[in-house]
Amino acid sequence: MNQENFMPIKFQAWNVVTKTMIDLKKITPFVLDMDTDGLFIPLSDGLIILQAIGATSSDDPPQELYLGDVVKFWWLNWSSHEPLIGEVIWKDWCVCLKYFIEGNGIRYLPFNAVYDAVCGDGIKKLGSRYDLKMKEILEKVGLEES
Repeated sequence: MNQENFMPIKFQAWNVVTKTMIDLKKITPFVLDMDTDGLFIPLSDGLIILQAIGATSSDDPPQELYLGDVVKFWWLNWSSHEPLIGEVIWKDWCVCLKYFIEGNGIRYLPFNAVYDAVCGDGIKKLGSRYDLKMKEILEKVGLEES
């Protein structure tokens, strides 16, 4: 796994019409080109912009993680041998994992604390919260209303 100390200036977008993830660099070579006078992100009502968080999953090969990603992780303080399912979110000025524990409700952990302390297989990327399959998983684990 790889983690930077900052969130990189790298984005992807969920297209709500086609229900696909778009690499913004493939739309135009000028997206996020720091050699220009600024940043160009083609915004529209049909795109949900998601920023990379500067970390990768423990998948083989590792996958870059973005806000809105759904991940499976093994937390050292979790008494069960089952992994937790969480969503990568931005909360209180930091990247967090939002997860649900039966009887304790929704909880938040700073991502860097989880990243430094995960055991076993680490953090596996399951997909994006915008994907229909991931919405079903989030509902099942108590993170999404049906």
